[in-house]
Amino acid sequence: MSEIVMRQVDGITVLDVTRSFMQISRTSEERPKLRQLVTESLDSGHNKIVLNLSQVVYFSNTALGELIGVFKTIRERGGHLKLSNVPPSVRAGLELSRLIKIFDICADEAAAIQSFDVCNNEAAILFSPTASEGPMSSVESFPPAPKGSMSQIGMRQVDGITVLDITKSFMQISGTSEECGQLRQLVTESLDSGHNKILLNLSQVVSCSNTALGEFNRVLTMIRRRGGHLKLSNIPSRVRTVLELTHLITIYDVSDNEAAAIQSFKSTA
Repeated sequence: MSEIVMRQVDGITVLDVTRSFMQISRTSEERPKLRQLVTESLDSGHNKIVLNLSQVVYFSNTALGELIGVFKTIRERGGHLKLSNVPPSVRAGLELSRLIKIFDICADEAAAIQSFDVCNNEAAILFSPTASEGPMSSVESFPPAPKGSMSQIGMRQVDGITVLDITKSFMQISGTSEECGQLRQLVTESLDSGHNKILLNLSQVVSCSNTALGEFNRVLTMIRRRGGHLKLSNIPSRVRTVLELTHLITIYDVSDNEAAAIQSFKSTA
């Protein structure tokens, strides 16, 4: 087995991810390697990390789960992750799983290193609550939610926390559905009003479409960019299975019910 190589370039950790790692199974000895190296980098104070995928041909579901896991670890530690030299087959897999919007992807290693410098110089702009430009601007632009569409997502406040009651119809939307922008609009309204702790209550949900999962990924990105926190509660078994199969379960903060989610927000306040 070839080892993942870790090196420093201008104070940025570059991890050369191997072809064999991206083909790992759940029982592979290589499985914890990437997480170990990422943790080692973070512990040493290097929280800007590039994963160089130039050696990769395709990825297994287990490898995708590991990428999501290190993404979450780096974000939780205040760091930044970029992917470089992403082959077409891997990019296609990220697009199909709706993860392409979550990862920061650069054409090559040099572009990734340079983009970290840009982030340093323009951090106040990129992470400002009023920022309208930058790599995520297309994600945050959406049409107004229609007033008369199917069934409306309910928005309420519980102890200063925004609870959005997701409807069955919303979770079955297609890319051309009138309801497609509604969740993002309500999340934006909550953030703009200073309520950045948001809970999605899925108690009414039975199943979910790929479009609905994409909307969840977009609002997660929006909330995190605005310094907020997102939790999911009351997830039905069929939806949980989909999140597990797509490895999205590792990204979201999940609670069994609304009361538990509200309490968890309070304990982290």
